[in-house]
Parts: sequence; C-alpha cells; structure tokens
Amino acid sequence: MTTYKILSIVFPVFTTVAIGYIFARLKKIDLSPVIDLLLFVTIPALVVSSLLREKVLIEEIGMVFLSALVVVIG
Repeated sequence: MTTYKILSIVFPVFTTVAIGYIFARLKKIDLSPVIDLLLFVTIPALVVSSLLREKVLIEEIGMVFLSALVVVIG
C-alpha cells in the first residue's frame, strides 16, 4: 500500500521529466519567449497571490529587507 502511494506520486513526475528530456533532445526550441513570460508575468503574479493569502508581520518584512540588503551589499 505504501509503495503504491509513493509510486503514484513519483511516477508522474519522472514521466514528465523523461518526456521533456526526450523532446528537448529531438527538437531544439527557443525558450526566450517562455522565460520572458515567466519572469515578467507569472512569477510576480505568484508573489502577489502568496502575499495576499498570508498574514505578514512587520518583523518578518524587516527581516526580509535586512537579508536582501546584506545580499546586495555582499
């Protein structure tokens, strides 16, 4: 029973990866339009959607700001 549950989760993931790998080996496609769409539309929408669903504390915002500042300065 446990093996069946694990396979029912893992098998579709590996199948999708295998299909993508085979497709990429057979046909070369230009990914720049897809990357632009992801970068400028879907990722910001995901961030906004996530922020609207969760309650954000001011301490967490400060911690994120300081962490980003350290990364940028570093």
